[in-house]
Amino acid sequence: AALARAVELDPPGAWGYAAWPATFSGVAPRAPNEKRFAALARLRVPRAHAALAAYLRSRVALILNRAGEAEAHLLKSAPLFTACRWFHDSAVGELYVRLGRFTEALPPLERAAASAPAEPRAHFWRGEALYWLGRSAEAEASWAEGAARGRKLFWVRGWRAQNLLWQGRWEEAAEEAAAATALEPGHGWAWGWLGAAKARAGRPLEGLKDLRRALALDPTDREARIVVGEALALAGRPQEALRALAEAARRDPAHPWIWVLRAWVKGTTGDERGMLDDYAKAGLYAPALLRSWTPRRPRPDAETARADVAAALALWEG
Repeated sequence: AALARAVELDPPGAWGYAAWPATFSGVAPRAPNEKRFAALARLRVPRAHAALAAYLRSRVALILNRAGEAEAHLLKSAPLFTACRWFHDSAVGELYVRLGRFTEALPPLERAAASAPAEPRAHFWRGEALYWLGRSAEAEASWAEGAARGRKLFWVRGWRAQNLLWQGRWEEAAEEAAAATALEPGHGWAWGWLGAAKARAGRPLEGLKDLRRALALDPTDREARIVVGEALALAGRPQEALRALAEAARRDPAHPWIWVLRAWVKGTTGDERGMLDDYAKAGLYAPALLRSWTPRRPRPDAETARADVAAALALWEG
């Protein structure tokens, strides 16, 4: 009711009122989001508030990987954004990027960037779509445009750090992430990117401090938890790395990168049997990551597995 009132008082700001509580539910554990989605599904709302309810349902459905429901609810929410159509276009493009439908994502993101060029969000999502379509130079131009539009916004600086990490520009990524943490030191997200950048730039012990701060601020940050294992391995502490990755696997057993990293660490310690076991699990969850994995041959010879893992790690770091 309070959100609906805010929308009525300030229609152009509707996207902000609707997006804020739903977007940040992404940091919560899965179970509360399941309950939140069930509660939203049961909620009876006046017709005047139906678009707002649809948008909230869409955001939580997306967090829960319910792609069909997320898309259906998002399309129903369009009337909420009459005064700021760029945001609905941006949200549709974001949804398609998250679902891997990159070609479909571009038209709404192009419209959003053209109609609201001062808004960083559409530029960043457009860059991600272009990046995954293999159009790296255009992606970087779009990201740079988005970054230039929001130098004083912590989420813009943090997102830019992520873009730079994908490109292997570790020191630049660390600078952007540090700027983000200076603007908003209470958000774990940017500390995680800062730790990852430092670890990959050859400073894994410094990176570990930032990653642990990220987890102290947000214990549900699964990427930071995984990169802790990577940083420990880069610091020459493989057994600690395996313990950290075992904890990550306990919390999120279907995350393929955990198994790729475990296979890499075990390979460096000479545990070929363990490496092949983890290789097989990584392939089970994400067969496209490993060139030689097939259901009939989930454990190739050790040298083939090492080469596949090395190629996958290049994607992880990018």
